[in-house]
Amino acid sequence: MVASSAATSVAECVAIPSEKPALPEPSSRWDAAAGKREVCVSLAALPANVSFDANRPEPIRYDAAQKKLRYRGQMYHTNYMYLRSLSTDAAYGHAVDELFAASVPREEAAAKFPWIWIAAGVFLLTAIGAVAAWAMR
Repeated sequence: MVASSAATSVAECVAIPSEKPALPEPSSRWDAAAGKREVCVSLAALPANVSFDANRPEPIRYDAAQKKLRYRGQMYHTNYMYLRSLSTDAAYGHAVDELFAASVPREEAAAKFPWIWIAAGVFLLTAIGAVAAWAMR
């Protein structure tokens, strides 16, 4: 197994041309996800038993020149579990964790959980009512 360092910051990826761009590995899922939001994390190396070729059912690739693991689109739990199952390497697992968390756009995450704001409002009103009732005794 190839030793790899821990993944670091998550970012929306912008392709940075190198002096001699490496040819990307072909991936029909990767190409199909063109134009979708892309996130990446630093990863020193892929584990030896992991490769992302055209047969992978995920829009993911490893950029060896920039040492970045990239994912296009939103990663769902099933996709996350599949990618995590490919290796027990800690740095790779951490990178997949970060990609999973970063792949959900913030505005979508907030829109999916409006009940949090409703619950916070109900709690606040209940607390104000309890304080008012105690003060009126």
